[in-house]
Amino acid sequence: QSWLVKTPDIIRYTDKPKIYICHDSLREYYDHDHIAIQSFKDKVVNLLRLPIKWRDKKNISSNNLTIITNSYYSKEIIRKAYDRDSLVIYPGINTSKYLSATLIDTKDQIISVGAINKFKRQSFYVDVVGQIPANRRPTLVLIGNGADKQYLSLLKSKALKNSVTLKILLNATEYTKINELRKSKAYIYAPVSEPFGLSVVEALSVGLPIVAYKYGGGYTEIISNKSGIIMDTLDTKTWANEVQKLLSDNNYGKYYNYNKTLAKTNFDEKRMNTQIHKLIQQTL
Repeated sequence: QSWLVKTPDIIRYTDKPKIYICHDSLREYYDHDHIAIQSFKDKVVNLLRLPIKWRDKKNISSNNLTIITNSYYSKEIIRKAYDRDSLVIYPGINTSKYLSATLIDTKDQIISVGAINKFKRQSFYVDVVGQIPANRRPTLVLIGNGADKQYLSLLKSKALKNSVTLKILLNATEYTKINELRKSKAYIYAPVSEPFGLSVVEALSVGLPIVAYKYGGGYTEIISNKSGIIMDTLDTKTWANEVQKLLSDNNYGKYYNYNKTLAKTNFDEKRMNTQIHKLIQQTL
């Protein structure tokens, strides 16, 4: 996890930890929504990864342990799975990279960032864009650090069928990702059981309005209607109407300053590092 880079190894790997940062693998084993759409291959992979689950369970059972997690969404999963309380420290990024004053011409595109697979629901995004009238239909940009080949093929064929201009960038550099975010008009996000969603912070940092699913995971804790549009349904037509309204008449611009300030104030890596460092000093 990028947000753990500057924390000492002792937090995670000591045999008898005093501070433990709980692993995201919890969702693969304890989250019903995630489990419900796992394929046979997913289940086999998770079976091979069982030692991670066992390690988490062993560490979490330790006495006098402070457990850190990345959202209240994850905190609740930990409580249900292990009957243990945990401390939420939200992940952060180097917001200064995203807050650059260099101007980039905005394109008629919306964007989402995350591994290309069914758990990120990119197929749903293609359906949404396909419901927008052709003369107002934006390009859909997907950036991922990896892809399920079969799912990738599905996305391309669906986009072609629905006349959606789809731009997919795999393993893009950070520079490319930031530029594509800053060229976009909105960030669309509706994953399945996402523990936090650091990409939402990246989108906020460039001032993009967030169009997000209310029940998708921990990222919904850090956004509100001031940040964009929060949807309580997965009806593609409803999403398409809202995206179309957002993009018309430059409505997306009204979120720009609020979102940039929100990210810089609350989700910069310096804030995260200070919180973790303070906890280490108090605990170890």
